[in-house]
Amino acid sequence: MKHLKEMNEPKKKKKGVICVDLDGVIHGYSKGYQDGSIYDEPVPGAKEALEKMKEMGHRIYVFSARTDVKAIKEYMDKYSLPYDKIHTGSKPPEAEIFIDDRAINFSGDWADTMSKVENFEIWTKKK
Repeated sequence: MKHLKEMNEPKKKKKGVICVDLDGVIHGYSKGYQDGSIYDEPVPGAKEALEKMKEMGHRIYVFSARTDVKAIKEYMDKYSLPYDKIHTGSKPPEAEIFIDDRAINFSGDWADTMSKVENFEIWTKKK
């Protein structure tokens, strides 16, 4: 049986899954893949952004091309970065939003998309 307090509290609406890339988005990734280690501190603001997404009711999937899920978990835990799941491989179909440092959003307009392709720069490689 629910307590009266629980019954009177508004239910927090569960929002969708946000997939957040590890390298270059959460992990600084200043030297590229190197030997596969996860060596940099988190990108400034990453922890606060992840916390805000959780506060908003989103589930956070950390996604990566890396296959060492244990190392990713250890990194996330070391810096107390919130997440719900670590996902490797193909894009999870339940994801509604992807945050990636190497992405271009397709908004239905190929001319606009090609303009973005021509001018694309990865933020960690800007000079």
